[in-house]
Amino acid sequence: MLNIKTVSIIGANGTMGSLISAIIAGFGDCKVYLISRNKQNSIDVINKAKKSIRSDIIEKNLIPIDYTQLKDAVQESDWIFESIIEDYDAKSKIYKEINLYNINHAIISTGTSGLSINKLAENFSEENKKRFLGMHFFNPPYSLNLCEIIPSKYTDSALIENLRKYLENILIRNTIIVKDEPAFLANRIGFEFLNEVLQLAEKYKDKGGIDYIDSLFSGYTGRTMKPLETIDFVGLDVHKAIVDNIYNNTNDEFTEKFICPNFLIKLIELGKLGKKTKEGLYRKVVKDGIEENQVYDINTGEYRKIKKYENNTINEIINLIKLAKYEQAYKILIENTDEDLQLVVKLLTTYIVYSLIMSSKYAESLNDCDKAMEFGFNWCPPIAMKELIKEVGAINKIVNKYIDSKIIEKYNVYDLIQKSNTIYDYRKFLKATY
Repeated sequence: MLNIKTVSIIGANGTMGSLISAIIAGFGDCKVYLISRNKQNSIDVINKAKKSIRSDIIEKNLIPIDYTQLKDAVQESDWIFESIIEDYDAKSKIYKEINLYNINHAIISTGTSGLSINKLAENFSEENKKRFLGMHFFNPPYSLNLCEIIPSKYTDSALIENLRKYLENILIRNTIIVKDEPAFLANRIGFEFLNEVLQLAEKYKDKGGIDYIDSLFSGYTGRTMKPLETIDFVGLDVHKAIVDNIYNNTNDEFTEKFICPNFLIKLIELGKLGKKTKEGLYRKVVKDGIEENQVYDINTGEYRKIKKYENNTINEIINLIKLAKYEQAYKILIENTDEDLQLVVKLLTTYIVYSLIMSSKYAESLNDCDKAMEFGFNWCPPIAMKELIKEVGAINKIVNKYIDSKIIEKYNVYDLIQKSNTIYDYRKFLKATY
């Protein structure tokens, strides 16, 4: 087991830097140097960190400093966690400093959500390359406890295993080891689904667009937050950065699913980035002293009051889920010829198949996609959902209907379905909410 006592968080005043510092100071009981451009920013991190894990006890472990003290912090540290802007040049600049100060001692990791770990590793000496890797945590890490470990081609194999044990046993993370591919595994799967839902909002803008599509993918589809609400929470700019990275660095049958719709680009250009700017796909306004939830209307380019979309079959499905009649509910969902419900079935089918394909290519185990989506997104794991639809007797039917035959043949999809298994129970994730 690694003996980690002192950690430096570089970029501690960023969202993930501040939240990860709380996890390490709390669960790891480590001295954590909070390193920001100026010390006041680092001081401000302390309250954010305490609030994120609802504990004041970690304050004694948090040491706010600025970049003028980087050398001393790095030389004392057992682990250096870089969490600065997602930009190769910016990271390369800070890595050159780390490389000077870290003489064959500390683990060096980046919290990047998608930049190439192999490319970033080239900034280090031969010895430091062995200790460098990606460690992708999810937001908020207190409740989403997945950590993707992404070794570079230089990373020492013994370090990977020791680090995994530390993350699982000390920081209480669920870990998966994944290949250095665009967006790694969890985001590759999650943002394929999210961006496809965005594309549907644009395609069906005449039927209501954003809130119409969100109304179709509520809790009965295995997620605690509607997908387009999720994008608002993540940030429209962050969403675009992730899908652009995948689109620009992949060339397969799924690449076009990562094209960002024009209306999203327009909102980003207007600075309407989601929850963090209080305007995005949704917003709240106060009219005559009454708070009103509004949605962006793609047709008009203006915000309007959110509509209530009623679907009698969805209501029937939700009522069955309330009664724990999951198979009966999904039998109705799959067999219904309603266009709205077939959109749902098509995307859930793609979610299952795409997850299995990505996991087979980029993870240690075919079943890792379940852990990725459970602990990284809090969604019903794809193989768990496959098991539900298999119990209904419809998994091959929907794959044959909604997945291109060339994809089925190329990736041996039916074989992946047969080989995959899950430890997760779909009943935990299906919610009786509209």
